[in-house]
Amino acid sequence: MTRKQTAVLYDDLFDRFDEGAFAFAVKESERYYALPDVRGKRCLDVEGGAGAFISRLFQAGALEVHGVDIGEKNCVSVLHWNKPWKDRLVVKQGSVESLEYPDGFFDFVHSGGVVHHLVQPEQGFEELARVTKPGGLTVIGVYGRGGLMPFTISVLRRIASLLPYSLVSRVVSWFFSNPYSQYLVLDFLYVPIVHRYREEDIRRWYEDAGYTDITRSRLHARYTYGSLSAHLFHGEGYITLQGRKR
Repeated sequence: MTRKQTAVLYDDLFDRFDEGAFAFAVKESERYYALPDVRGKRCLDVEGGAGAFISRLFQAGALEVHGVDIGEKNCVSVLHWNKPWKDRLVVKQGSVESLEYPDGFFDFVHSGGVVHHLVQPEQGFEELARVTKPGGLTVIGVYGRGGLMPFTISVLRRIASLLPYSLVSRVVSWFFSNPYSQYLVLDFLYVPIVHRYREEDIRRWYEDAGYTDITRSRLHARYTYGSLSAHLFHGEGYITLQGRKR
């Protein structure tokens, strides 16, 4: 039931995207994570919404990109927004919890903002690691712990749980005309499961799976890492880690 609720929510939010919102999503992705060299590589993006990260991979020269998403509408959206590369794009409806690929199938695997919404987040990471080939890169992004903003969101989530989604959605749409802003607000309020982590927790996942060269992306201007004000407001911030599989 939780998986279905999550699929319905994200299908609705990303189905709202227009050309402007999609372009903005691509730029936001660039601010969170700088791509390594993916030229000629087979890549996977798991549950990436409308497919902004997939677009980046193709623009960077990826040979072939696979997209997996639990939402039926999201799969359609990925194909729509990545039409220029349709001959090298494979889209499947499925879950990060059980990827229908053999071991070591991909050179580069990415899943941002996904595993922290699972009942068993580490299981999702293990699947991403399983389909990454030795020497390949695995990248995940998760919510960090602590801070005033996450605490405020948790309070608002409790209030939102007492209100129908349809009502709050209409109010949010009235306040925010940009579909990307609507996505951010409603995602925070209504996604069924939210886990938050410390960086060392996620590093341990990589270490336990035998990864090396584990590094964190620190690009986003919202999080001035190391400053007291950023730590008080955002806590751990948004944690994007990558590692190389042995």
